[in-house]
Amino acid sequence: MLFHLYGPIQHYAWGIQCLFLQLNFYLFFYLFIIGITIPFDICDMEEDTIFTIPKYLGIRKSKFASCLCLFSSALSFVLTFCNQDDLPYVIAWEVACMISISMIVFMEKVHQFFFTRFWIEACSSLPLLIILLQKIRVVLF
Repeated sequence: MLFHLYGPIQHYAWGIQCLFLQLNFYLFFYLFIIGITIPFDICDMEEDTIFTIPKYLGIRKSKFASCLCLFSSALSFVLTFCNQDDLPYVIAWEVACMISISMIVFMEKVHQFFFTRFWIEACSSLPLLIILLQKIRVVLF
């Protein structure tokens, strides 16, 4: 069990040393990545030989854990950037988390390979896309 805790601790130490990240920055990024990674494990559950989260918890509880990670990521992001200057970033992150949660909730076992490979993967670029659209809208209007 100690081995499983070593990876996140090592990543956080790297983030502090190289990027000067605080714990709250690391927390919402890490939770978001975990949240959008679990559906890939659900999709590959039959082919995987290693013991993954969906094999341990099952599909339904894994979806719940994924949604909980995304909700926690969204909440920690709001608590970190709650002033008015960062409102476009908060909106972008919240919308990306809510779209990701809704995609995970409605993910079915049938035809989920392309769903996870394209739509869930696209969720990782949603915050950047939303921020760019907000910036373009501000420039145009």
